[in-house]
Amino acid sequence: MAVHVILFFLILLSGLFTMSSKVDTRRKNLYFLRFSFILIFLSQALRGPFVGSDTNRYEAVFYYMHSSGKWVYGSWEPLYLLLNRIVGLFTSNSQWVIILCALLTDIGFYIFIRKYTQHDESTFWPVFFFMVFLHYANSENLVRQY
Repeated sequence: MAVHVILFFLILLSGLFTMSSKVDTRRKNLYFLRFSFILIFLSQALRGPFVGSDTNRYEAVFYYMHSSGKWVYGSWEPLYLLLNRIVGLFTSNSQWVIILCALLTDIGFYIFIRKYTQHDESTFWPVFFFMVFLHYANSENLVRQY
């Protein structure tokens, strides 16, 4: 939990520092977004297998598909299973599935925020709302849905 609190305060401090400077708003937004999403990505991608309520299930499905070569059916999303299969071609480490899911999720939110924030507006609030309205927490807990 301490990692998430530290991350939140680093983003707050970064937003305060970046948005108080007299640099062009577009450049400030770009720096702030990059810094924030690099930190968010690192906290999501480098987490342990027991962080989140069902990360251990994701790990078990990856290892089952990797070792048996069979597909898992039921409540699993087909593209998530395809991602497992593709990652399994290159490595036997399930952490890479979490890393790729974090990368795809964070790139998607990054692009969305960058595209829909006007040049004269701050990107601080969208990132702040991403953190406090539980999209950040849910994207860690609901890996395959995101």
